[in-house]
Amino acid sequence: MRLSLPEYNIVLIDFQDIHKKYEKDLLDDIHNYQLMDSLVESQFSNKDIKKLLFHHTIKNCVEYINKVNSKNKVVLYFNNTQFYESEILKYIDEKDYLKLITNLLLKIRNLLPIKTVISHRSLMFFKELIKNDDGRAKGTVLKIYSTLQKFKIENFTFARVKKFAKKYDLTFLSNEYFNNIKTKQLLFK
Repeated sequence: MRLSLPEYNIVLIDFQDIHKKYEKDLLDDIHNYQLMDSLVESQFSNKDIKKLLFHHTIKNCVEYINKVNSKNKVVLYFNNTQFYESEILKYIDEKDYLKLITNLLLKIRNLLPIKTVISHRSLMFFKELIKNDDGRAKGTVLKIYSTLQKFKIENFTFARVKKFAKKYDLTFLSNEYFNNIKTKQLLFK
């Protein structure tokens, strides 16, 4: 789901839509690398499973955002209180997974030039609040706007990305890949 807020020059992209797109591939990779038992037993504390999660999450977020055609700032929006639907939840606890994804998105927000907002409201509910001119919507918009004001593209360097990529074997995070997302975010400062 997308929610356009043209008066604020913002387009919100629901992270859970991106998650749905890569979840099957993530589970397939976990299965192909014979890590399903580890997923059930140790959840995402297994280093190899964590690498797969990081790989799929980062790669799909960057590719999704790069494909968005908008003149507004693209913001990744994550409701950290529930998943709408998720196959992974058959294997691990939803609360634990939400916490893991929240921490990963915070890490991505500090590492990559991807504007990210984490909220306890779903994007659908937020849209209804806006439609009804509810005060809670205004508070959330102010939180989003405040996050965007703190976003400084010059704070993102490939050196930090390279260190992170090396730690988790994320070979796709090349200088060119990093510069593509940085350029996309520069366009809509």
